[in-house]
Amino acid sequence: MDWKTLIRPEIVQLKAYTVDRKGVRIRLNANESPYPLPESVRRRVLAALETTEFHRYPDPEAKALREVIGEWIGVAENALLLGNGSDELIQIIATTFGEEGGVVLFPEPTFEVYRIAALTLGERPYGIPLTDDWDLPFPEILEAIRRLHPRVIFLSYPNNPTGNCFTREKIEQILQESSGIVVLDEAYFPFSQKTFLPSLGQYDHLLILRTLSKIGMAGLRVGILIGHPALVAEINKVRAPYNVNALSQVAARVILEEWPLIEPQIAQIVAERDRLYRKLQTIPHLTVYPSEANFFLLQCARGGAALWEHLMAEGILVRRYPDHPMLKEMLRVTVGQPEENEVLCQAIHRFCSQE
Repeated sequence: MDWKTLIRPEIVQLKAYTVDRKGVRIRLNANESPYPLPESVRRRVLAALETTEFHRYPDPEAKALREVIGEWIGVAENALLLGNGSDELIQIIATTFGEEGGVVLFPEPTFEVYRIAALTLGERPYGIPLTDDWDLPFPEILEAIRRLHPRVIFLSYPNNPTGNCFTREKIEQILQESSGIVVLDEAYFPFSQKTFLPSLGQYDHLLILRTLSKIGMAGLRVGILIGHPALVAEINKVRAPYNVNALSQVAARVILEEWPLIEPQIAQIVAERDRLYRKLQTIPHLTVYPSEANFFLLQCARGGAALWEHLMAEGILVRRYPDHPMLKEMLRVTVGQPEENEVLCQAIHRFCSQE
């Protein structure tokens, strides 16, 4: 028997997510925080983990962590659902509301997991190219909503990988036009401080995603879904049992309880982002797009693939998109610590200044 014939064609066409870290000394590819936990917080986490019962399953509802997150965000505990990173929550949303052949709509380029989730579930991913300034294309999106009646619409806000927040009025219009679920992925909210959270009371088909991965807890894999409690209760039926492990539940709770010690790191990243933007703008043959997140999208006139190879040779890992038609010659660079950003700028300048 040839087991390969059992794999769906759309799965065969996908590529597994892999990262080659060999020889890398500076990692600016994954939009993680460049700062480790403050030592006092780290000690508190380790102390809390000592009392964790490893022989028992974790709390399936992650109640203690949801209470802390609810207080931190400012929403009721029953408006929250936690996942093993936002990736799992995106999969859960697509499972709950999708159907075979049903349309999942999103702009492009954007976070690739929206497309992957739809494909793996036999749904129909439908991407609409962004405008030249990376904003939502109107009236194309409204026409697609009226014609295709998408089951789910995903909007990354700020958008990954372009870094910008879409025009708010356009998103409001999408919420008013859509009869399906609209998901605002606010993974980078800590850096933009722009949110649709106050709109949850107005739109019962709105879901908001947040994450702890961008603010120093990427290794814990804790994603956050926020929505109307009745809607969240239905989505919770699809969640796998014990999906957030005991270590992550304990560590995330302790870290968030020490939020006043973590928050200054976000301010540092924002300040460094603005400084790095000004410095990158001075490099010849380089286009850097404005960002409200913790990363930049770059385009080099001398070739993005060649620049990526040059940076790798110098031990600097950034993100590239060789298979995306709109991003083939572009790179996404995470804001690192000041000294890392200096090394990055020097390496890019050497490449772009070559005769």
